[in-house]
Order: sequence, then structure tokens, then C-alpha cells
Amino acid sequence: PRCYPCHSTQLVTKLADAHPNELTVVDWEHFYFPGWEKDAAEFLFGPAQEEPEYTWQLFDVAYAVHLFGSLLNEGESNGNYSSQLLPKQIRAQTTRLGRLVMTEPGT
Repeated sequence: PRCYPCHSTQLVTKLADAHPNELTVVDWEHFYFPGWEKDAAEFLFGPAQEEPEYTWQLFDVAYAVHLFGSLLNEGESNGNYSSQLLPKQIRAQTTRLGRLVMTEPGT
């Protein structure tokens, strides 16, 4: 398949249907939370302030946080979010993504 949705969701669905004893289908939140839309990037790269506990519980089902390249190249005043992916920005925990990455599970 030449398109991302074709091989990431449609082909996987066909494989799961063909091999139900070998594959488990899970909800999209396990791999794509918080999503691929602009508000998802704004959420991840928003300031890491004191958040209600439920904000962090939203990530409990996620196996990974998928950073969609199309979103990294837009937004923020300088034109993209990718500048916030430098190790020193992540370690500073100034964004929700930084705090998420640097926080020990269960704390």
C-alpha cells in the first residue's frame, strides 16, 4: 500500500481477520493517543502545569505516544514543534510531553 492509513490500519485489519488467534486488535488510543490532529499537538506541547490527575491517566492505556511528523512541522510561533524535541527541552519538562517522558511510571 502506498498510503499510511492503508498499511497502518486497513491492512492490519485484514490480517487480524485472517489470523484471529494470532493478533489482538486494540483501540486506537493504545498507539495514537492523543491523536494526529492539531489540538493533539497543542495538548502534548502545551505547558506542563499542575494538571488534574485525570490528565495523566489518559495515557494509562497508551503503549506509545505517536508523534506525527505532519504536526511537528506546524504550530508554535516559530512554525513548528520539532524544536521542543531536543533533549534539553524534554529534560526541562516544560511541556506535557517532556513531563510524560521524564516521569517514572506510577508516580
